[in-house]
Amino acid sequence: GILGSIVLLHERLGIYSAAFGLAFGSALMLLVQAPTFVRKVGVPRLSFKLDLALRQEFLTVIPIMAFMLGRHAQVYIERFLGSFLEPGAISQLNYATRLAQFPMSAAITVALVSFPAVARAAAARRAEDVEEIVESNMKMVSTLILPATMFLIVFAPELVSFLFEGGAFTAEDTIATASILRIYSLGLLAQTLIFVIIRAFFTNRASLWLPIKAASIGLAVTVAVDLALVRNLGAEGLAAGNAAGITVMALVLIWNMKRRVVNVSSRRLASFFVRAFGAALLAGCCALPVVLLEGLTRLPGPAALLLGGTVLGLAYLFLGRLLKIEEVAELQNWAKRMMPTRGYK
Repeated sequence: GILGSIVLLHERLGIYSAAFGLAFGSALMLLVQAPTFVRKVGVPRLSFKLDLALRQEFLTVIPIMAFMLGRHAQVYIERFLGSFLEPGAISQLNYATRLAQFPMSAAITVALVSFPAVARAAAARRAEDVEEIVESNMKMVSTLILPATMFLIVFAPELVSFLFEGGAFTAEDTIATASILRIYSLGLLAQTLIFVIIRAFFTNRASLWLPIKAASIGLAVTVAVDLALVRNLGAEGLAAGNAAGITVMALVLIWNMKRRVVNVSSRRLASFFVRAFGAALLAGCCALPVVLLEGLTRLPGPAALLLGGTVLGLAYLFLGRLLKIEEVAELQNWAKRMMPTRGYK
């Protein structure tokens, strides 16, 4: 619906075809899900009577909404300061943000599907189970996001050029957006971990207000770094502020989680992150020759991305097994199970 609206209506409506497509595509998503919802849940009944239970649930949501507002306030401040920069800066920030968040969205599905298990364990007061699930999720999402981060850092210009360069998006825009993307990518691990950690807080009413403190501290760091760097570095300084603020927020959340919610093992996590960082860094170094090869042989950008991603991925898998990262072995076993097999008589 979104893409079809843009293709069919862009000549008549211009940029408004994208806005119309978003509304139309959202309506189609609702229509697709509605039959299953009605079959499983039933037809909703409208009532204007004040439900006490609903009011209590709404009060529970308030601290969650406050945290989300503080979390996303970083983006609002960043765009406000970006509006004082040269034309095109905000667009470059937006392009870089979208690219950086794509691998994060894929990684956090691990935490999303396991949240019911965390909630059930917390409700049953099985602290050890909550600890095990949260720690496992932190390791798994990190295993997924670290090589993706390294790929974005190494191949940022090639990726931006392949996806966006053309028309009004010039080679200069590619260079600027790629530089911003590399800095944004430094905060990807923190953003992904926050998505996992915050769910541990949301399983306990007593800890619902704690994330707001972390969001406030992270926001203050973002503003301070933005103001310190934006004059000299421009949009790159804003990206640095985002990465710094989100990293501080993640660290504060982890510290509060260990003290007040679930005491995950610092020793196991430290050991894992040292090995995972090492594997991702070495895998990125293995992929660097592809960048040099592209410059020497004029290898097409898409081919460089494919070759570089393959080299980096295989190197990361090999190094992960070599360094005994259990989550890498789990991913390989899952991939083997997903591959189609043929039976022979």
